[in-house]
Amino acid sequence: MTILAVFVLSSIAAQRVRAHAQSLMASGLAADTLAYLRRWYVRMLLPRYNYQYLRLNAAIAAADDEQAESALKVLLATKSKGQTRLDILLRAAHYYLGKGRYPEARTAIDEIEGMSEGKPMAESLETTYAILADGDWSHIAEMESRLRDTTDAERPSLLMLLAQQYDNKGDHKQAEHYRHLMREGLDWSPKRP
Repeated sequence: MTILAVFVLSSIAAQRVRAHAQSLMASGLAADTLAYLRRWYVRMLLPRYNYQYLRLNAAIAAADDEQAESALKVLLATKSKGQTRLDILLRAAHYYLGKGRYPEARTAIDEIEGMSEGKPMAESLETTYAILADGDWSHIAEMESRLRDTTDAERPSLLMLLAQQYDNKGDHKQAEHYRHLMREGLDWSPKRP
């Protein structure tokens, strides 16, 4: 009976801890979330994967590269499979691409490509990698046509990739046009200077 009571109480405590951490993140308080996650009882109550994933998201939002790197290292070393592994690898690939850490991004993308669940995302990651790491600019026309029908959530990344491609091409005026659209949230249709 006592063991069952301890299990139930720790389960309830873990749910409250997770909910509080998620509430802090949803409120935009990434640094406070990181501070909360450092508490001993939070580390004790949350399963290791959940703790590290929350820590990674909070660290990225707080621009704390040291904490993000540490959490990513732990997550990548876990023996996870399927969708869980894919989630970790996608976070790693995007994080490393955003930081210009192309060898680490390449490793994550290669593993994603080897997973049956990862095939749909691999093509998009390969395109992003080619633009950022290899200086490719061959996707301009396709991405400009996608701008007309893209969602609000996808637009900023599409605009950023278009700006980078124009920089790669040497057309800095058009690159700045897309950066301006991204910053200001203006008319999303492609325009020529």
